[in-house]
Amino acid sequence: MAEIELKRCPCCYGTAEFVEDFDDHGRFVAVACTRCGMGSGKHYPLMDDARPNAANEWNRRPDLDMTVLVDGVMDLFPGADRQALTCLAQLAEKAVRRG
Repeated sequence: MAEIELKRCPCCYGTAEFVEDFDDHGRFVAVACTRCGMGSGKHYPLMDDARPNAANEWNRRPDLDMTVLVDGVMDLFPGADRQALTCLAQLAEKAVRRG
């Protein structure tokens, strides 16, 4: 079976992994961040593998776009230095990616 790719956590940029567990409804599969614990909903397999559904839910969000962040700050603080904010955003993104 092909490996299923999971995006990094949208909160802390930590790595994500599949979690399989049991509850009152039976066995379920979810995706959870290994750093902060944020997770997807529970997916209960009937006959098929539930991991693709859990991965689709986890991955269903836009990628981090620092230009949107900088634009938002510029809207809030019109006198801010765009070049400095862009540099800070790039440094923050690198730091988060390194973990």
